[in-house]
Amino acid sequence: MDKDGKVIGAIETFRDVTKRRMAEEEIRRSERRFRTLLNFVPYPISVVSRKGEVAYVNPGFTKTFGWTLEELKGHLIPFVPPDKRFETMQYMRRLFKDKVLLRHESKRMTKGGRILDVVIRASFFSVDKSKETGILSIYRDNTTEKRNARINEAVLRISTALPEYPDLEKLLNYINGEVKTLLDTEACVVMLHDQAKDEIFILGGAYDETCLLYTSPSPRDRTRSRMPSSA
Repeated sequence: MDKDGKVIGAIETFRDVTKRRMAEEEIRRSERRFRTLLNFVPYPISVVSRKGEVAYVNPGFTKTFGWTLEELKGHLIPFVPPDKRFETMQYMRRLFKDKVLLRHESKRMTKGGRILDVVIRASFFSVDKSKETGILSIYRDNTTEKRNARINEAVLRISTALPEYPDLEKLLNYINGEVKTLLDTEACVVMLHDQAKDEIFILGGAYDETCLLYTSPSPRDRTRSRMPSSA
């Protein structure tokens, strides 16, 4: 400016930001490749910040747990059962310390409230290598696998206990107890079919030990017979 306050010139400065722009574009390309890869992985995957806020979940996660990315983005995933919260806090402490956990067995809830047995693998990761960006977790639903293992164990216990229960009513009582434990229920009804006599033996379902043993008629007589109702 001159002595009268009029602008007579200007000073401009320039800074080369080409490298920064190229680095930012490379990060965006890496993120796109990363997301494309995760979309094709069949296992449930989540990507969250250090605070646990969701940045991404893949279609496998939505298929298994029910929540979509639109529902979860920027929020915590509400899938830790109340009785697993302390365990999960310990798990997160180990993850923050070791930066990677190769295997952690736990339980998680679906959007509909179903409890799943899961195996979790998790690791911190970074996109630009300058800092940790977040936590990537992979889940494997092994509910069916665990249920089948429990069934096999129960069948083995029942088969090995057969010689100890020559009395049919006591045997049915024992099997009833095993099935109730297996199903985690307070009551159930177990039926045994005698193929030779074409008869079905039923221990009446009850919530206490006052159960009665019933023998059903053969199929041709069932239309004329009525089985007493259980207590």
